Amino acid sequence: LSLMKKFWHLVLKTEKSGSTAYGRPSIAVIDDMVKCVTDFEVALENAKSEYRWLMEKFPNSISVVLSFAHFTDTVINDVKAATTLHTLAAVLDNEDYNPDEDDHNGMGEGSSSVSSENDARSNIFKFMQSWRSDIVGMEF
Repeated sequence: LSLMKKFWHLVLKTEKSGSTAYGRPSIAVIDDMVKCVTDFEVALENAKSEYRWLMEKFPNSISVVLSFAHFTDTVINDVKAATTLHTLAAVLDNEDYNPDEDDHNGMGEGSSSVSSENDARSNIFKFMQSWRSDIVGMEF
């Protein structure tokens, strides 16, 4: 998150020129932004590698699977993979888990997937709002 915060602060740094309200970032700021994105990608790959190692080392650990699911959903933003991991955790938690019983509203598979997609988007929006001041600062 600190790399994301740094990136967005860099995005907001601009050189004011003339009468325009918004300026262009300087070359130095753009270089810093590129470095920040590169560092983030390296950190993301390292985190994924660590989670894969944990999954191999502790394949039956519900807490590891749920932690990886949360990471996959919130950091990687891959709802489909996160849902698969949540299903795996449910299977580990309850050996007689039946995915067909997961239809809470009785409207079938299509409705369930739309509902979960809306829930995921709502969760993402709430998450972003909760971190907004930390990422872009109180002034925005």
